Amino acid sequence: MDKHAEDLGQWLRSLKDFNLPEYQQLPEIDLYMDQVLSYMDKRLAPLVSTPGEPAITSFMVNNYVKANLINPPTLKKYSRVQIGYLIAVSSVKQILSMSDIKLLFDMDNLVSPEKDKLYSFFRDVHDEILHDVEKQVNAKYDIIMRRYKEDLEKGNPQAVEILRANLSYVAFKMSIEAEINKVIADRIIFEVGESLKEEKAEAARLSALAETQKGKKKK
Repeated sequence: MDKHAEDLGQWLRSLKDFNLPEYQQLPEIDLYMDQVLSYMDKRLAPLVSTPGEPAITSFMVNNYVKANLINPPTLKKYSRVQIGYLIAVSSVKQILSMSDIKLLFDMDNLVSPEKDKLYSFFRDVHDEILHDVEKQVNAKYDIIMRRYKEDLEKGNPQAVEILRANLSYVAFKMSIEAEINKVIADRIIFEVGESLKEEKAEAARLSALAETQKGKKKK
């Protein structure tokens, strides 16, 4: 367990220095699919929970294009703006459905019509939350490891079992928090979506009514 606990600690500490790339740091030249995947793996590696797992796959990218989350590539190449959107999708792809992500993306202009400012807004929110969480978890990890070392020094035969239990409790608690956050986020998105549907339906009704009235006047 020592090795795995140390690996965990090293990964948690790496999050302290991690930030998403700034907009100006995104590739200036358009990239082919394999280059996009390589770039994403390199820049998002610290956010992948399972070592060796890709941050994103070509299958995912193609699905995001089909779902209109990002614009189709031009001459098989992806621009800085599209890569920015891919990073944003990657940050919530395990939490939100593609339809929910699309609903949020459709409100981009309310934040800013300028893509660089829009990405910067997302990056600031993401990194602020990331560092708030990693500080809390790193603090808990340090306490757990101190307890583990004390148990070892005392010759406690259950030191490893206690270590596993304490780490598992942290993961369990965070899972419950994540589920509650997801439920609340889903409900908010649902209500926003329903509101938009009603607004569109009313606009369509008024448009149809106006056309009917025009027809009557012509007669």
